[in-house]
Amino acid sequence: MRTMQRLLTLGLVLVLALAVTGCPKKKKQDPPPEEPQGNPLKPDAAGGAPAQGAVKRGAQRGVNQDLLRNFGQYYTAFKTDDPNGRPPRTVQEFRDYLARDPNARNLVAAIDKDWIVFLLDPPPNANQVLAYEKDEFQLWHNRLVLFGGGSVEMMVDADFQAALKRQ
Repeated sequence: MRTMQRLLTLGLVLVLALAVTGCPKKKKQDPPPEEPQGNPLKPDAAGGAPAQGAVKRGAQRGVNQDLLRNFGQYYTAFKTDDPNGRPPRTVQEFRDYLARDPNARNLVAAIDKDWIVFLLDPPPNANQVLAYEKDEFQLWHNRLVLFGGGSVEMMVDADFQAALKRQ
């Protein structure tokens, strides 16, 4: 009987101890880490300096090439729209012309990002460089180049430097 009283007393003490201390509360969990938004390989629609990885450069090249081609088309349109048929003399003048067209917002953003160099003065002919990527792709030492005739080519640095000398 005495053993039974001891067990009951011990059980009562344990129950009271648990009641006083309570059950441990669940800790607030940190929110799950945010997942990256979008495709990390999808390039910015306004282009940019050459990515320095082959896969990223491949994804970006098409966007940059299309932007340069569009610059060539708008350059021709500028000359057509001008009453004297003259091309833009400065990048700012060309940018202001592009800003008037809502379809050219990516081109304006590309100029603002400053990854393209324009050679507007003197106006280039069809075989001269009109614009090019400011930085070369380091892995293969090449860059995209827009010619005055509207064609876009990927040129290695040696060929690009030779094309600039012919200006």
